[in-house]
Parts: sequence; C-alpha cells; structure tokens
Amino acid sequence: MKTVLAAAALAAALLAPAVASAQTATSKPAAKPAAKPAATVNLKVTVTNGRDLPVSSLAFTGATAAKPAANALKTPLAPGKTVTVTFKAKKGDCVYNIAGRLADGEDFTADGLDVCKDSTLTIVE
Repeated sequence: MKTVLAAAALAAALLAPAVASAQTATSKPAAKPAAKPAATVNLKVTVTNGRDLPVSSLAFTGATAAKPAANALKTPLAPGKTVTVTFKAKKGDCVYNIAGRLADGEDFTADGLDVCKDSTLTIVE
C-alpha cells in the first residue's frame, strides 16, 4: 500500500509543476505588439504665382488636420514666378487645404487639393 501511495505522490509531484507553469503561462494576457508610427514622405508641389502681387505666405494643411500648417514659402513668391515647395506628410495622405496671403493682406484658400494626382498649383484671381 505504501508503494502505491508513494507512486501516486511522485506522480502528483511531477505533474504539479507542469500544471502550475501552464496556469502561470495562461493567466498573463498576451503582450500587444507596439503600434508602428505612420511612415512619412516628402511631398513636392510646384506653385506658380499668377497674381499681380507677391504671395507672402502659403500653407498646405492636411484635410483632417486639427491645426494649420506652417508657411511653406521661405521668401515671398513674386508675381509670375514659380517655386517648388516640399513638406512632410503621412504616407498615403494626399488631400490638402491651401491657405495663403498676398502682400496686400488679402487671404485666399483652396480646399481639397489632391497633391498625389496633381502636384501643381497656380494662384490666380
């Protein structure tokens, strides 16, 4: 009888760590993979000033952005001149709202410019 009890006790001792470790492994939630930050790309837009006044500021703001973007022009864009502006964007974001100001203080806007389909902008009256 002692032999049977000893064998049962030995079997229980051998199985107990396996059960305990299995319980430990299943009681912790699986770690979630870290979210990858969205890749950024440089978008280029060729801007031509078709007005009679210099363009003093020009901003390209993502259509879903919460705040306006910074001025993309390093210097005012003279009448008849063309410049290529470059700005960072999330990969796949193509639609932008444009806000600008002429040298006399007149503001102008254009909403929904898809810079992936057409990367040229001519400012006209």
